[in-house]
Amino acid sequence: MRATGFKDDGVFNSSLALTRTTTPVSILVECGYLIHPYERVKLTDEEFQQTVAEGIANGVEKHLRYLKNHSYKRLKSSRRESL
Repeated sequence: MRATGFKDDGVFNSSLALTRTTTPVSILVECGYLIHPYERVKLTDEEFQQTVAEGIANGVEKHLRYLKNHSYKRLKSSRRESL
């Protein structure tokens, strides 16, 4: 959200086919609303699209690092408990 400067409408947990019981991890990203005049202009700007793409990529990388670090800690902890 920081990359866009748009209002954060929060996270909604919903049973969308795209995000439900998939083997690969999935995300749904809404970058803005075409019905909002200011956002429509920004969403059609190539430089802004690049900014949004970089923001999404950075967020995914950050989440993957988080998962990697926490998975390692859990694995290490469970090994200690089994000894």
